[in-house]
Amino acid sequence: MAVLDSVLNLFSFSKSAYTTLTPGSSQIHPLASKFNVASEDIKAKIVETSQNSKENAHRIIKEAKAGVSFENGESRMLPETEVDGWYIEESSASQESFVVVKLGQKSLISGFGIDTSYLVNGFNSTVTILAATREGPTAESASFQNDWVELVAGHQLQSDDKQFLKLNRFTDTPFTHLKLIIAPHGAIARFKVFGDFVVPPYETLNHDNLDLASVFSGSIVVDCSNGKFSSPNNLLLAGRGQVMGDGWETARSRVPGNVEFATIKLGHPGRIETLEIDTNQYKGNFPPKVRVLGTNSKNNSPNLDTDQWDEVLHLSSCVAHKNHVFKSDITDRVYTHLRLQLYPDGGVKRFRAFGVAEKPQVSQEPTSHKSTGAVRHPKTVRGTPYPKLSTTKVPAGH
Repeated sequence: MAVLDSVLNLFSFSKSAYTTLTPGSSQIHPLASKFNVASEDIKAKIVETSQNSKENAHRIIKEAKAGVSFENGESRMLPETEVDGWYIEESSASQESFVVVKLGQKSLISGFGIDTSYLVNGFNSTVTILAATREGPTAESASFQNDWVELVAGHQLQSDDKQFLKLNRFTDTPFTHLKLIIAPHGAIARFKVFGDFVVPPYETLNHDNLDLASVFSGSIVVDCSNGKFSSPNNLLLAGRGQVMGDGWETARSRVPGNVEFATIKLGHPGRIETLEIDTNQYKGNFPPKVRVLGTNSKNNSPNLDTDQWDEVLHLSSCVAHKNHVFKSDITDRVYTHLRLQLYPDGGVKRFRAFGVAEKPQVSQEPTSHKSTGAVRHPKTVRGTPYPKLSTTKVPAGH
C-alpha cells in the first residue's frame, strides 16, 4: 500500500503545473538568478487593471525591495502607513481583482517569485496566474478576452512572506503577457517572473549603435566562476542600476593570480567595435584589471582549454564608480561568445559590447538559449593563473 501511495504521489507531482519551493531549497538560487522579465527596469509594464486596482497595482513590477524607496541614489525605508504593493480591500473585492502585465519582451518562463513583505492584514487569499501571447496591433488588452493559458491556479498566499514557484509545464512556450487574479482580496508587494527573453529576429534589431551583449538582443550568461553575491545576468541589463546588488559581484579572493569570469552567449553573432565595463557604485570592490576574450563556437558554453579564443580587449585597468569605454582590439571577426575576466575579483554593474550583428545566412526563427544552457550557481574557481597575454589567439590551457 505504501508503494502504491508513492507511485500515486509521483504521478500527481508529474501532472502538477508548478512546484512550490520550500525555504532553503537548492532550486531557489538558480531560479531567482534568471532574468526578472516582469521588471519595469527591463520595460515591463502594467497595461490593464480591475477598477479596484488602478491606484497601486504598478508597484508590483518595481525591482526595488518592498518597503524601500530610492531617491538620488540613496535608499530609505517607507513609513509603515504606506502600503508598498498591490492591495485589495475586503470592501472592494466583490468584483474580480486583477492586473495584466506586459513582459519586457517575449519570454520563456521558468517560475515566479511572490513577495508579500510588510503586508500582514486580511490574508485569506489566493492568486491565479494566466499567460497569453499577443504582439503588434493585437497586444491591446481588449483583444485578449478569455484566450489565456492557466499557469498557476488558486495558489494560497501567506502574509509577510516570499514564495518561489517553479513551473513544470509550459516552460518552452513563449508568452508576452501575464494576468494575476487575487481572490477574494489580499495583497502582493512584488511579483517577479523568472525566465529568458526569446532571441529577437535579425530583421527586428535596432542596428544603430547595437549592444550585442544586451538582454534585449537575446544574450545570456551561460557560465561564470562565481555568483556568490548576485547574478552575472545583471551585467546584460539596461541602465546603471540603483544599488550594488543590481550588478555582478564576486567573492573576495586571497589566492595569488586569481581570475573570475563570466561567459556571455550573444543573441546574435557579430563583430565587436566598442566595449563598456561599468563599475558604477563599486568603490572599494571594483576589479583592478579586466580582460575580454571572444570565440566563434557552436557550443553553448565554450571551454577555455579546447575552444580557440581571441583577445578582444587586452588586460586593462579599471577604477571605482566609472563607466569605462574601450575600443575593441579586433573588429573584423565574428564572435558568438564573449568572456569577461576580472583580475583578481570584484564587482561590475554593466557590460556592453557595441558592434555589428552578422546577418544570418537563412531565415531565422526566434529562439532562446534557455533550453540549452544555464549559469552554474555557485561555482568558484580559485588559484587560476593569470592567462598568458596574446595579441590574437589565446593558447589553449591558459
